[in-house]
Amino acid sequence: MLSAVQFLPPLGISLNLVTLGLGIISSHRPIPWQLGRLTRLENLILQQNKLEGPIPPDLGNCSSLVVFTSALNRLNGSIPPELALLKNLQLLNLANNTLSGAIPGQLGESTQLVYLNLMAINLKVQSQELGNMGQLVYMVLSTNHLSGVIPRNICSNTTTMEHLFLSENQISGEIPADLGFLVGSISPSIANLSNLQTLALYQNNLRGKSTQRDWNAWKLEILYIYDNRLSGEIPLEIGNCSSLQRIDFFGNHFKGQIPVTIGRLKELNFLHLRQNDLSGEIPPTLGNCHQLTILDLADNSLSGGIPATFGFLRVLEELMLYNNSLEGNLPDELINVANLTRVNLSNNKLNGSIAALCSSHSFLSFDVTNNAFDGQIPRELGFSPSLQRLRLGNNHFTGAIPRTLGEIYQLSLVDFSGNSLTGIRELKLSFNLFSGPLPHELFKCSNLLVLSLDNNLLNGTLPLETGNLASLNVLNLNQNQFYGPIPPAIDLSYNNLTGEIPPSIGTLSKLEALDLSHNQLVGEIPFQVGAMSSLGKLNFSYNNLEGKLDKEFLHWPAETFMGNLRLCGGPLVRCNTFSTIAAIVLLMIGVALFLKGKRESLNAVKRAGTIYKAELSSEETVAVKKILRKDDLLLNKSFEREIRTLGRYMENGSLWDWLHPESVSSKKRKSLDWEARLRVAVGLAKGVEYLHHDCVPKIIHRDIKSSNVLLDSNMEAHLGDFGLAKTLVENHNSFNTDSNSWFAGSYGYIAPEYAYSLKATEKSDVYSLGIVLVELVSGKMPTDEIFGTDMNMVRWVESHIEMGQSSRTELIDSALKPILPDEECAAFGVLEIALQCTKTTPAERPSSRQVCDSLVHLSNNRNRMVDCHKKNPH
Repeated sequence: MLSAVQFLPPLGISLNLVTLGLGIISSHRPIPWQLGRLTRLENLILQQNKLEGPIPPDLGNCSSLVVFTSALNRLNGSIPPELALLKNLQLLNLANNTLSGAIPGQLGESTQLVYLNLMAINLKVQSQELGNMGQLVYMVLSTNHLSGVIPRNICSNTTTMEHLFLSENQISGEIPADLGFLVGSISPSIANLSNLQTLALYQNNLRGKSTQRDWNAWKLEILYIYDNRLSGEIPLEIGNCSSLQRIDFFGNHFKGQIPVTIGRLKELNFLHLRQNDLSGEIPPTLGNCHQLTILDLADNSLSGGIPATFGFLRVLEELMLYNNSLEGNLPDELINVANLTRVNLSNNKLNGSIAALCSSHSFLSFDVTNNAFDGQIPRELGFSPSLQRLRLGNNHFTGAIPRTLGEIYQLSLVDFSGNSLTGIRELKLSFNLFSGPLPHELFKCSNLLVLSLDNNLLNGTLPLETGNLASLNVLNLNQNQFYGPIPPAIDLSYNNLTGEIPPSIGTLSKLEALDLSHNQLVGEIPFQVGAMSSLGKLNFSYNNLEGKLDKEFLHWPAETFMGNLRLCGGPLVRCNTFSTIAAIVLLMIGVALFLKGKRESLNAVKRAGTIYKAELSSEETVAVKKILRKDDLLLNKSFEREIRTLGRYMENGSLWDWLHPESVSSKKRKSLDWEARLRVAVGLAKGVEYLHHDCVPKIIHRDIKSSNVLLDSNMEAHLGDFGLAKTLVENHNSFNTDSNSWFAGSYGYIAPEYAYSLKATEKSDVYSLGIVLVELVSGKMPTDEIFGTDMNMVRWVESHIEMGQSSRTELIDSALKPILPDEECAAFGVLEIALQCTKTTPAERPSSRQVCDSLVHLSNNRNRMVDCHKKNPH
C-alpha cells in the first residue's frame, strides 16, 4: 500500500498496483486522470483530504476496482456514469463532497455493489432506476437535496438490503409499497425486505395514511420516520417486529390510540411518539418493555393516568409526558424507577404527591409545572448533585423548600411560583453569568426578604410586578445591564412592612406614585421624598411614623399622612419643640433628687454608673442610673440611648440571674421553662434587630450577654447597658466615633475577629447573640469549666451534634428535662440558628434581622413540629 502519493504526472508508480491509499494530506489538487491506467487496481482510498475538482471519468477503466472511497474532500461536478463500468465494484463512498446533478441511472447495473454512500454531496435530483443492485446491503442517500418521490423500484431486486437511509431530503409523496411500510397496497416485493434492519426516512415531506401490513418477516431494529406528514393510525402489526429497538415517529399526524402491541417489543429501548394527534389512555403494556431508556409521549391528547406498570421500567432515563390531559395520582410503583435523568410531566391534570417520582439521584432536569400536585416538596430532589433545571410552578405545594436543594451548585433554573410554599426568604444569585430579562414568575414570591442578583449579565426593563415583593428588605440588582425606566408606580400598601423608609427612595427620579400606607413603618419620612418632583400620588397614612415633616411636604393634603399620631408639621399640626428625650432625662434627675432614703442599690454597677431601684409615693417602681462623671459627653450619649431603647425598671432582673442562680448572691429563683426561654430568645433578637436596622444611625451594642438581657414583670426580654454601644455612621472607622477607643465586650461573648481587628460591627453583635442563644438552651456559662482549655462553647455544641443523637441530648439544660418532643425539636432549632450566628467568618453570619425572622418562624411553628430525631437524623 502506497501512502502520501505525489499527484503530479508523470505518475511514477507501477501499472500493476493493487492498492493505492492516500493518507491525510493537504494537496488542494484534483484526482489525476492517469489513475485510469491502473487496470489491476482493486482498492483506491482517497478519503479525508482536500482534493478538488471533478471525479475523472477515466476511473471507469479500472476494471478490477473493488473499493473506491473519496469521502470528506472538496470534489465537485457530477458523478461520472463511467463508474457503472466497474463491474467488480462492491464499495462506493463519495460522501461529504460538493458534487451535484443526478445519481447516474447506470449505477443501477452495478450488480456486485454492497455498500453505496452518497450522503451530503449536494445532489439535486435522483434517478428512478436503481433497482438492479441485487447484492446491496447498505444504501445512504441522506442529507442531500433529493426531491420527487421515492423510486418504486429502489429495492425491487435486492434480497440483502439491511440499512436504507433517505433522511434529510425533500422527498415527497407516499412511501412506496416496495418498502412494505405503513402505506399503499400489499406488494409481492415486500418479501425482498426480509433482512432490513434500519429504515431512516426522517425529515422529508412524506405523506399518506397507514394500513395494516404483514410485518412478521421484518428484522427491523431501527425505524426513524420523524418530521414528515404521515397520518392515520399506527398499525397493531408493529408489534410483530420483535427485533425493534428504536422507534421515532415524532412530528407527524398519527392519530388514534397507542398500539397495545408495542408491549410485545422486548428489545425496545427508545420510543418517541411526541407531537402527533394520539389520544386515549397510555397502554399499561408499555411496562413490559423493560429495556426502555427513553419514553417520549409528549404533545398529544392522551388521557387517563400513568400506568402502575411503569414501575417495571427500571432502566428508564427520560420520561416525557408533557402537554397532554393526564390526570390522577402518580403510582407508588414509580419509586422503583431510580435511574431517571430527565422528567417532564408539565401541563397535565395530575395531582397528589410527587414523592414516588423522586427516587433517582441522577436528575438533570425535573419539570411538573401546571398540574395540581400538592404536599411538600420531597427532600430527595436535592440528592441529585447535577440537577440543572427544577420547575415546580403552578401547583399546590405547601411547606418549606427543602434545605437539600441549597446544596445543588449546578442549578441554573428554579421555578417555585404559583404555589403555597413558605420559607422562601432569601434568593442570592450574585456574581454569576445569568443573562436575559428577569422572569415575571420571580415576583410572585411574596415572602421573599432578600433578592440579590447583582454582578450578572441580566438585561431588559424592571417589571411592574417588582412592587409585588411585599416582604422584601433587600433588593440588589447592581452591576447588570438593565435599561429603560424605573416602574412608574410602587404600591406596597396594606402589608406588614416594618423599619424606616430608606432615603434612597428619593433617587427614583421618574417615580409617579408611591403608596406605603397601612403598614408598620417607623421613623421619620426622608426629606428626599418631598423633593421628588415626579410624584403625582403619595400616601404614607396609617403607619407609626414620627417627627417633623419637611417644608417640601406642605403641598400634600393632610390625608397623605393621617394615622401617624407622632407625625407633625407640614400640612399637619405644628410640632412641640420640647425634646422628649430631654424630658425623660429631667424626669429621672428629678426622681433621683427627691428620693430620700427610698432607694435601693440593684448591685448592677456598670461601666457607665450604678443603677438604683426607686419606689415612688405613687407606688410606681422606677430605675435610677447614676452617671459617674456628669461632664462626660460620651456617657451622656450612652445614657440617652439606654433611655431611648429601655426606659423603665426591669422587675425580674437579668437573664443571667435566672440561668445561673447559684452564681449570684440574690435569692434563688425557679428555673425558666422552655416556653419562657424561647420567648426571651425572640425578644432579644428583636432588640438587636431594632438597634441594627431601625435606629438612625444604627447602633452596635458591643456587649451583648445574658447579664445585659433584662426581664420585665411579664418576663419579656429587653436589652440594656449601652455603656459600650456606638453609633455606626459612614466614618465609623475613625477614632472620633463614639466608644471606638474602648475595649468592647465580655469574655466568652466576644467575636473572634475582634481579637485581631479591635473593630466591632453588626456581625460582632450577632456572634454574641448566638452565644446567648446557646446559653439559653444549654444553661451553661460561656466560660464553663466543662469546655476546658482547648474548646469553646461553639465547638462544644458542634462536637456533640457530630457525635449523634445520644450526645445531642447533653446539649439541653438539665433543668428543662424531661422535655416534650416538640420543645426538644425547637431547642435544636435554636442551636442551629446559634451555630449560624457564631460562624468564624463574619460574612457567613446572618444579619440580626434574619436571625429574628428565623426565631419568630420557629416560635410560630413550634406547636406543629414533629419529632426532630425522625426529621433530621444524624
